[in-house]
Amino acid sequence: MKPLALFGVFVLAVTVSVAQTASPTKSRTAKQRAVSAKEVQELRDALTAQQQQTEQQRQQLEQLRSQLQQLIDANQQLTAAAQKSQSGVEQAQSTAAQAQQSAAEARRLANQASANVVEAKTALSVVNSKSQEEGKKIKAFCRMEFRIATAPACVSALALTAS
Repeated sequence: MKPLALFGVFVLAVTVSVAQTASPTKSRTAKQRAVSAKEVQELRDALTAQQQQTEQQRQQLEQLRSQLQQLIDANQQLTAAAQKSQSGVEQAQSTAAQAQQSAAEARRLANQASANVVEAKTALSVVNSKSQEEGKKIKAFCRMEFRIATAPACVSALALTAS
């Protein structure tokens, strides 16, 4: 009987020890489930917060894209206006250069015309001087040879030189 009693005590001891270890395991599992449910809720809350933050960031990104596109459009408009302005400046410079060339040509022609006038006056003065000398010679000749009253040819020659 002793072995049977020992065996009974042994079974009893094992049962008690299993019972003692089983109880804490069940309470730990319940705590773990409670902690897990709390952690799951916290994770869900964190995920919701991240999704909201992601949506806000997406909206901000869209706003920035829109602003960037507006800046690109404005830059293109300014570039086109600058090119048009540059073209106008180049055309004005070309027109000014042509005007300067025309003015230089006009000055050259005016100087040439002025020189021609001086040359013509000089030539006219020479012709007038020679004409007066010829008239004086004719008068002198007419006075000496024929006398003014008796030479009708001299009178007509004098009339021509006087005018």
